[in-house]
Amino acid sequence: MKFLFTDLDGTFLGGTKQDQLRLLQAIESSGIGLVYVSGRGHPSIFPAINSNELARPSAVIGDVGTSIWDGNGDALSQDYESLVHARWKDGQHLLREQLKEFLHQGLSEQAILGPRRYSLNFTNPTVAKRAARRIEALGFDSLISDNQYLDALPRGVNKGFAVNWLMAYWGLNANQVLVAGDSLNDLAMLSLPLPAVVVANAEPALKEELLNRKENPGLMFASQDGAAGIHESFRQLGWL
Repeated sequence: MKFLFTDLDGTFLGGTKQDQLRLLQAIESSGIGLVYVSGRGHPSIFPAINSNELARPSAVIGDVGTSIWDGNGDALSQDYESLVHARWKDGQHLLREQLKEFLHQGLSEQAILGPRRYSLNFTNPTVAKRAARRIEALGFDSLISDNQYLDALPRGVNKGFAVNWLMAYWGLNANQVLVAGDSLNDLAMLSLPLPAVVVANAEPALKEELLNRKENPGLMFASQDGAAGIHESFRQLGWL
């Protein structure tokens, strides 16, 4: 069985409604499994799934890779929860204290925080970079994306880490998977040695970073935005 591991905003939900419908029809008619890989948290994703605004997937990787749920919204594996928690511990409390000074310099906490991440919005890139260095010094990973988001994550945990883990958990090989994304928080999974597509409307900084790295020979740059770009890559892979 083939699986699409896809970011949501700007990727699976990018392009026109007609593009999105055509992609969904292709997924359903070809029997392709669906996994969302998002920066969104549980309260943002599952109400949309339960109201049929989003198609129900086989699984959801959320909170930038720090959470994995089954298609009904329950934790997929206690092993994964424990693995990530061991790297996070009381990270949110520590980071909130240590980054407090930056909250007066253009950074603000995101309204809904996942249990194993600390996420901020920013308006001043210089301040965000200083805060990112503080995060790294405290033993966590920092991730700046879309020129407005700063995430503090458990060391080594990101979308790529979660995709790798879930593939191993399900026993999938590279030929069964396509990953798709559009922003810098997708960099880790798009750099894996897997078929991958960067949609045309992707963040310029993501395209530049991937072109400079040249790590993934299976990487495709779509000529179309969002859902149409994913559909385009299905054809290139012979999945349709």
